[in-house]
Amino acid sequence: MTRTLPIPRRLAILGALLTTLAFAGADAPGRVEVSLDAAAVSDLLAAAVPPSLGVALPGGLSATLRFEEVRVVGFEPGAGRDGGGLVHTWARVSIPELGWSATVEPRIAVSAEKSGEGRRCRLRFEQLEVPLPLVGTRDIGPWLPPLGFPAEQVSSFHTARGDYEIETQLADIALGTRALRLGFEVRIRPRGRAAGGASQ
Repeated sequence: MTRTLPIPRRLAILGALLTTLAFAGADAPGRVEVSLDAAAVSDLLAAAVPPSLGVALPGGLSATLRFEEVRVVGFEPGAGRDGGGLVHTWARVSIPELGWSATVEPRIAVSAEKSGEGRRCRLRFEQLEVPLPLVGTRDIGPWLPPLGFPAEQVSSFHTARGDYEIETQLADIALGTRALRLGFEVRIRPRGRAAGGASQ
Protein backbone atom coordinates (compact mmCIF):
# COMPACT_ATOMS: atom_id res chain seq x y z
CA MET A 1 0.00 0.00 0.00
CA THR A 2 1.34 3.42 -0.95
CA ARG A 3 -0.20 6.71 0.11
CA THR A 4 1.08 10.16 -0.73
CA LEU A 5 0.11 12.64 1.95
CA PRO A 6 0.48 16.33 2.64
CA ILE A 7 2.14 17.05 6.00
CA PRO A 8 1.20 19.74 8.52
CA ARG A 9 3.86 22.35 9.13
CA ARG A 10 4.62 21.20 12.64
CA LEU A 11 6.80 18.13 12.21
CA ALA A 12 6.25 17.20 15.85
CA ILE A 13 3.09 15.36 14.79
CA LEU A 14 4.78 13.42 11.95
CA GLY A 15 5.14 10.29 14.06
CA ALA A 16 1.52 10.36 15.16
CA LEU A 17 0.38 10.85 11.57
CA LEU A 18 2.39 7.86 10.32
CA THR A 19 1.11 5.71 13.17
CA THR A 20 -2.52 6.51 12.39
CA LEU A 21 -2.10 5.89 8.67
CA ALA A 22 -0.24 2.64 9.14
CA PHE A 23 -2.82 1.12 11.47
CA ALA A 24 -5.67 2.23 9.22
CA GLY A 25 -4.07 0.36 6.31
CA ALA A 26 -3.54 -3.34 7.01
CA ASP A 27 -1.96 -5.75 9.50
CA ALA A 28 0.95 -6.33 7.14
CA PRO A 29 4.16 -4.59 6.02
CA GLY A 30 3.42 -1.57 3.87
CA ARG A 31 4.71 1.77 2.72
CA VAL A 32 3.73 5.35 3.38
CA GLU A 33 4.98 8.36 1.42
CA VAL A 34 4.99 11.77 3.07
CA SER A 35 5.26 14.91 0.95
CA LEU A 36 6.89 17.96 2.58
CA ASP A 37 6.35 21.34 0.94
CA ALA A 38 8.75 24.28 1.30
CA ALA A 39 7.19 25.45 4.58
CA ALA A 40 7.45 21.97 6.12
CA VAL A 41 11.07 21.52 4.97
CA SER A 42 11.83 24.91 6.53
CA ASP A 43 10.55 23.47 9.84
CA LEU A 44 12.70 20.39 9.28
CA LEU A 45 15.82 22.49 8.74
CA ALA A 46 15.03 24.67 11.76
CA ALA A 47 15.00 21.51 13.89
CA ALA A 48 18.02 19.86 12.26
CA VAL A 49 20.48 22.74 11.83
CA PRO A 50 22.12 23.61 15.17
CA PRO A 51 22.26 27.26 16.26
CA SER A 52 26.01 27.31 15.59
CA LEU A 53 28.55 25.24 13.67
CA GLY A 54 32.32 25.16 13.99
CA VAL A 55 34.01 25.84 10.65
CA ALA A 56 37.57 24.77 9.91
CA LEU A 57 38.88 27.32 7.40
CA PRO A 58 41.97 27.09 5.19
CA GLY A 59 45.28 27.97 6.80
CA GLY A 60 44.41 26.32 10.11
CA LEU A 61 41.87 28.99 11.01
CA SER A 62 38.50 28.28 12.63
CA ALA A 63 35.34 30.22 13.25
CA THR A 64 31.81 29.79 14.61
CA LEU A 65 28.99 30.13 12.13
CA ARG A 66 25.67 31.00 13.76
CA PHE A 67 22.34 30.42 12.01
CA GLU A 68 19.73 32.94 13.13
CA GLU A 69 17.09 32.03 10.55
CA VAL A 70 16.75 29.45 7.76
CA ARG A 71 13.93 29.02 5.26
CA VAL A 72 13.42 27.13 2.01
CA VAL A 73 12.91 29.13 -1.19
CA GLY A 74 12.89 26.36 -3.81
CA PHE A 75 13.83 22.85 -4.94
CA GLU A 76 16.16 21.80 -7.78
CA PRO A 77 15.73 18.10 -8.68
CA GLY A 78 18.69 16.35 -10.29
CA ALA A 79 21.21 19.00 -9.21
CA GLY A 80 24.23 18.56 -6.96
CA ARG A 81 27.30 16.38 -6.99
CA ASP A 82 25.36 13.14 -6.50
CA GLY A 83 22.44 14.15 -8.71
CA GLY A 84 19.93 13.76 -5.88
CA GLY A 85 18.83 17.39 -6.05
CA LEU A 86 19.36 20.50 -3.97
CA VAL A 87 17.18 22.44 -1.56
CA HIS A 88 17.63 26.18 -2.11
CA THR A 89 17.46 28.15 1.12
CA TRP A 90 17.77 31.67 2.48
CA ALA A 91 19.53 32.17 5.81
CA ARG A 92 20.68 34.89 8.14
CA VAL A 93 24.09 33.98 9.58
CA SER A 94 26.81 35.57 11.66
CA ILE A 95 30.42 34.92 12.73
CA PRO A 96 30.86 36.36 16.23
CA GLU A 97 34.68 36.25 16.07
CA LEU A 98 34.59 38.71 13.18
CA GLY A 99 31.62 40.78 14.33
CA TRP A 100 30.07 39.94 10.97
CA SER A 101 26.54 39.07 9.84
CA ALA A 102 24.85 38.70 6.46
CA THR A 103 22.09 36.96 4.53
CA VAL A 104 23.20 34.01 2.39
CA GLU A 105 21.64 31.42 0.08
CA PRO A 106 22.88 27.93 1.03
CA ARG A 107 22.33 24.96 -1.26
CA ILE A 108 21.62 21.81 0.78
CA ALA A 109 21.68 18.21 -0.46
CA VAL A 110 19.26 15.85 1.31
CA SER A 111 19.66 12.08 1.20
CA ALA A 112 18.88 8.85 3.04
CA GLU A 113 22.03 7.20 4.32
CA LYS A 114 22.59 3.80 5.92
CA SER A 115 22.74 3.91 9.71
CA GLY A 116 22.98 0.63 11.59
CA GLU A 117 20.05 -1.55 10.54
CA GLY A 118 18.05 1.39 9.19
CA ARG A 119 18.51 4.72 7.48
CA ARG A 120 18.68 8.30 8.62
CA CYS A 121 18.12 11.63 6.91
CA ARG A 122 21.39 13.34 5.95
CA LEU A 123 21.79 17.05 5.24
CA ARG A 124 24.93 18.34 3.56
CA PHE A 125 25.79 21.95 2.70
CA GLU A 126 26.84 21.63 -0.91
CA GLN A 127 27.32 25.36 -1.34
CA LEU A 128 27.39 28.22 1.16
CA GLU A 129 28.99 31.36 -0.18
CA VAL A 130 29.61 34.01 2.45
CA PRO A 131 31.05 37.53 1.92
CA LEU A 132 33.86 37.60 4.47
CA PRO A 133 35.58 40.84 5.52
CA LEU A 134 38.95 41.49 3.85
CA VAL A 135 39.09 38.17 1.94
CA GLY A 136 35.91 38.52 -0.15
CA THR A 137 33.28 35.88 -0.94
CA ARG A 138 34.20 32.29 -0.05
CA ASP A 139 32.30 29.02 -0.38
CA ILE A 140 32.56 27.45 3.08
CA GLY A 141 30.03 24.68 2.36
CA PRO A 142 32.72 21.99 1.91
CA TRP A 143 34.12 22.78 5.36
CA LEU A 144 30.82 22.39 7.19
CA PRO A 145 30.12 18.96 8.73
CA PRO A 146 27.14 16.99 7.35
CA LEU A 147 24.11 16.78 9.62
CA GLY A 148 22.08 13.65 10.23
CA PHE A 149 19.19 12.59 12.40
CA PRO A 150 17.24 9.34 12.85
CA ALA A 151 14.01 9.00 10.90
CA GLU A 152 12.49 5.92 12.48
CA GLN A 153 10.04 5.34 15.29
CA VAL A 154 8.35 2.55 17.22
CA SER A 155 4.96 3.39 18.75
CA SER A 156 2.76 1.29 21.02
CA PHE A 157 -0.95 1.71 21.63
CA HIS A 158 -4.02 -0.19 22.83
CA THR A 159 -6.97 -1.11 20.60
CA ALA A 160 -10.05 -3.28 20.90
CA ARG A 161 -8.01 -6.05 19.29
CA GLY A 162 -5.18 -5.78 21.80
CA ASP A 163 -1.85 -3.97 22.11
CA TYR A 164 0.07 -3.23 18.91
CA GLU A 165 3.44 -1.84 17.90
CA ILE A 166 3.99 0.14 14.72
CA GLU A 167 7.53 0.54 13.42
CA THR A 168 8.31 3.14 10.76
CA GLN A 169 11.71 3.28 9.05
CA LEU A 170 12.96 5.70 6.43
CA ALA A 171 13.45 3.89 3.11
CA ASP A 172 14.23 6.59 0.56
CA ILE A 173 14.10 10.30 -0.22
CA ALA A 174 13.17 11.93 -3.52
CA LEU A 175 13.21 15.62 -4.37
CA GLY A 176 10.57 17.05 -6.71
CA THR A 177 10.01 20.54 -8.06
CA ARG A 178 7.56 21.44 -5.30
CA ALA A 179 8.12 18.99 -2.47
CA LEU A 180 10.52 16.65 -0.70
CA ARG A 181 9.09 13.12 -0.57
CA LEU A 182 10.02 10.74 2.24
CA GLY A 183 9.25 7.04 1.80
CA PHE A 184 8.72 5.00 4.99
CA GLU A 185 8.49 1.23 5.39
CA VAL A 186 5.77 0.44 7.95
CA ARG A 187 5.49 -2.75 10.00
CA ILE A 188 2.60 -3.57 12.34
CA ARG A 189 2.74 -6.39 14.90
CA PRO A 190 1.14 -7.35 18.21
CA ARG A 191 3.07 -5.89 21.11
CA GLY A 192 5.72 -8.25 22.43
CA ARG A 193 6.25 -10.04 19.11
CA ALA A 194 9.73 -9.82 17.66
CA ALA A 195 10.29 -8.51 14.15
CA GLY A 196 10.77 -12.08 12.89
CA GLY A 197 7.34 -13.11 14.18
CA ALA A 198 8.22 -14.97 17.40
CA SER A 199 6.74 -13.85 20.72
CA GLN A 200 9.21 -12.48 23.24
